[in-house]
Amino acid sequence: MTRPSPFFLFLGALVLAFLFPLEAEPSHPRTRSFLIDLNAYPLYVRPGFDQSMVGTRPALEDGSWLVYGPAKNGERVLTLIDLPNAPRRSFLDVQDHRAVEYTYVIPFSLTQEEITPSTSRMDPIPGIELGALGDNWEIYLNGKLLRSEVYLDYRGQIIHHRIARHIFFPIDRELLKSAENLLVFRIIGDPTNAATGFFVSQPYKITDYASIEAENNAVWRITLYGIYVFVGLYYLFIFFLRPQDRYNLFYGLFSLILGFYLFLRTYFVYTLFLDTALSSKLEYATVLLTIPLMGAFVETLSINRVRIVTFIFGLFYAFLAVLQFFFSLSFSL
Repeated sequence: MTRPSPFFLFLGALVLAFLFPLEAEPSHPRTRSFLIDLNAYPLYVRPGFDQSMVGTRPALEDGSWLVYGPAKNGERVLTLIDLPNAPRRSFLDVQDHRAVEYTYVIPFSLTQEEITPSTSRMDPIPGIELGALGDNWEIYLNGKLLRSEVYLDYRGQIIHHRIARHIFFPIDRELLKSAENLLVFRIIGDPTNAATGFFVSQPYKITDYASIEAENNAVWRITLYGIYVFVGLYYLFIFFLRPQDRYNLFYGLFSLILGFYLFLRTYFVYTLFLDTALSSKLEYATVLLTIPLMGAFVETLSINRVRIVTFIFGLFYAFLAVLQFFFSLSFSL
């Protein structure tokens, strides 16, 4: 039986990973009782946080609020480094900056029909989906705390980072009002960290939770990533049997590390790591290592050796991958 060419497996891995990400077919219809695109509403931002802010509309007359209009193309990224007069990290600054707090407020409206659907159809559970939030954060809806990921020491500094993508959970229908609603975010983090705030452009929405769950069903993606890992282990085994074919070594390592990198970008990882600084640094390390492994694989497959330039770049990328573990998360970003 002919063993599959690692070159075609290599190309297939790249295509599947970056061009055609798999999504499971939803177990529920994609029909929605309502959809609130939070990017279609203004976003109010001010420094500091107080519990009195979570249930009242921003008082613009005090001059402390910044107002960002609805996203024109449905996409909006707003981190603390995007704000006016935000501090900037100097070149090779490896230290954490003192964490600051900001308040983000998104007012949105609902009709009574959206809150209480007609009895002719199933009464869906509402849910919220957020593309990403960092670093520590809390979410309030009409004055009620929905979720808290705040881990501070007695000085108010972060002890566990909770930078997360693909945040979604159900919410109590009783919290929604048939008028203006207030969604408030308490954002805490290093103001020079590119992941403090809304660091992914979309989605930010409130809709029925069944649709959100269906869209975020990652069974097939996790299966695909497992195949990358299995294929990587398979080619490493082939290399140990035939060490003269060094391209098997580089392809095996590439496929193995690619599988881990893609898994580290799923929402499952946030249930495994209390401090997401570690998972973030592992993610950056794996993506750094795939680059020289890709070059080494192509060269050993075509000319049966690794050029000195590729070798030097490989050492440099490996050095960066290890170095970032010893410094702040903001430095890694």
